[in-house]
Order: sequence, then C-alpha cells, then structure tokens
Amino acid sequence: MDQKIKFTHIRTVSSGGLLHPDELLGKGGITVAYKQIENQVSFAYARCSTKDNYCKAKGRMIAEGRLLAGRNFYSVVVDPKQPTEKQLLSLEPLATIMEEGPL
Repeated sequence: MDQKIKFTHIRTVSSGGLLHPDELLGKGGITVAYKQIENQVSFAYARCSTKDNYCKAKGRMIAEGRLLAGRNFYSVVVDPKQPTEKQLLSLEPLATIMEEGPL
C-alpha cells in the first residue's frame, strides 16, 4: 500500500515550427500532487497563470496542501498495471484543466 505523495509537472510548450524547436515556456503550468492506495488515486492540482513565472516548489506546496486538507481534490480509479501518472493526465478533470485558456 503506497501512500506517499508524488508529483507531476505539466508545463506550457511553445510550438515554434520548423525554425524554432518546441521549448518549455517560463510562464504558466500545472503541478499535480497525488497519492495512490491500490487502484484508488486521489489528486489535487495547482495551476500557474501564464502571466506568472512557473515555480515547481510553490506548485508542489499548493497542490500538496490542497490534497492533505481534502480541498479541491479528485478521487479516481486507475489500472494498477499501467503507469499512474500517464493515466492521471488523460482523465477528464486534468484534461479539461489543461485545455482551458490562460487564467
């Protein structure tokens, strides 16, 4: 039974085309804090505005605080045989958040 809180970071990427390769942008992004017990995963996120510099440490602090406090979090069932992080990113709550425009 793994109850350790893990994190994943979703960064904004520029689509520079042929002349300029895709690169991470310094502003905007999402940090996800999650913990898994068997096939049940609880997660919360912190979203950085595209007007602000992205900071992993601050995102981790906010997302973890929300998860531990039981505020603004989601709970989903995942396939324990597949990578948890990959499944989380394809779930409706996070997919919708990633598609939203700037704050």
